[in-house]
Amino acid sequence: MQGKDAVALEVAFAESIRAVSAESDEYYRSILNSLSAAGRVAVASRVDAIAASGRVTHSRFDTAAFAREKPELALQAIEAACAPRSPAAKPQSVTPKGDDAFGTVVR
Repeated sequence: MQGKDAVALEVAFAESIRAVSAESDEYYRSILNSLSAAGRVAVASRVDAIAASGRVTHSRFDTAAFAREKPELALQAIEAACAPRSPAAKPQSVTPKGDDAFGTVVR
């Protein structure tokens, strides 16, 4: 990653995430629209129950802002994400650290 601009890489990454997210949104919206009114109510009820339980299955992260604030850490995260892994390798995660709104890469 030597010589790469962390902000440019993260902006491109964020755009690809937005595109995939829009595709997913359209896919699931089409499924919901194909359900009966009772089916939509049942799905909404289940989603509400999951949300109320506190379990999070997806969150959004402003990677471009992270790269602007911490370019060296952003490049490390990009390198780690792009590195070849064995199938049993532990996935990367980002967890908050203190009052740091951007988080810290955990390996």
